[in-house]
Amino acid sequence: MKSLNSPCASIQEVLVARIADGTYREKLPTLRALAREFEVNLKTIQKVVRRMEEAGLVAARQGSAVYLRGAQPGKARKTRSALAGVKVGFVCDGFGQLRDAGGYHPYYSEVYLGAEEAAREAGLDLRFIPTPGWGHLGLDEAYFARHVLEPGLRAMISLTPSVKELKRYLQHDLAFVVCGDHTKLPAEAAARRVPRLTHAWDEDVADGTRRILAAGHRRIAFIGQKGLRGFTQTLESFEVSVPEAWRAPARANGEQAGYEACRELLDGLARPTALMITDDYTCHGAMMALLERRVSVPAELSVLTVSNLASDLPGLRPLSALVVDGRREGRQYVRTLARELARPGQAGRDAWPLPLRFVDRGSIRALERT
Repeated sequence: MKSLNSPCASIQEVLVARIADGTYREKLPTLRALAREFEVNLKTIQKVVRRMEEAGLVAARQGSAVYLRGAQPGKARKTRSALAGVKVGFVCDGFGQLRDAGGYHPYYSEVYLGAEEAAREAGLDLRFIPTPGWGHLGLDEAYFARHVLEPGLRAMISLTPSVKELKRYLQHDLAFVVCGDHTKLPAEAAARRVPRLTHAWDEDVADGTRRILAAGHRRIAFIGQKGLRGFTQTLESFEVSVPEAWRAPARANGEQAGYEACRELLDGLARPTALMITDDYTCHGAMMALLERRVSVPAELSVLTVSNLASDLPGLRPLSALVVDGRREGRQYVRTLARELARPGQAGRDAWPLPLRFVDRGSIRALERT
């Protein structure tokens, strides 16, 4: 049986993700600052840095800062100067009041605030574009002209774009970065290697599953369409076997699919003691089924989700979740876009994973291990 990640491995994983998403562009924070952040001793951080140096990620210097491998001090300032004043649009379709009223969910406000912070650092002129509904920039040519073309925007950040919207960006030769979980990129965008941020679902679900296992659960079921391989492989690595019906993907994403999948689990001959759920609205549906059956969380059933929006269903306690840090996500959009503007087609891979953090809200009950 494999053990849970060591502190060194977990810290290194976070630091590598930050290097990939541009949080660290020239050097790491001081070792003492990292030790305080991760609540470990200085020797642990030194060990992490040595491992990263051996992997060729950083160039440690005695009595100096720890620079990223190949980083050139001052290069970031040159990039900022080249991008100064470039106009960038920020679109979160259907959340037109996001900036003033918090929008559909505070998470999206955090994304925009993070984007604003990074835009100021890069010297970009970030402009929020209100839209009355999903895909509106793709459907309404006059609206697109008024809010994108006439102000002279050169690039776009779009959280929930439609294919027609993306085709307009391509038609007018705009650089853009998208949130790619539910986005089908046009062929032209794929050819241009448009940067697309998304969840590394298998890794995320594997992380969540390990946390449930660490709480002593062995009867764990999966609900969702994404991440099933991570769930299955993690159970196998811990030599845990569950019924086939407990690791079947949901038939679709959305509340109805989550509701039906959870009801089937509750109606089975044997019930799991814990659920691993992916996708915001699939989780909403599953929680509605638990409320309907009056299943108490976590007394009767523990739940962990990969979700940003599923912790506020009326009548249900908040759920422990692996969530995207909204501000960090916003900063990552801008930094990725800045790289795309500086070197078109070279910003990064087609799927740029969004780093997650675990928020413990008490919905996983610890069991006695057998």
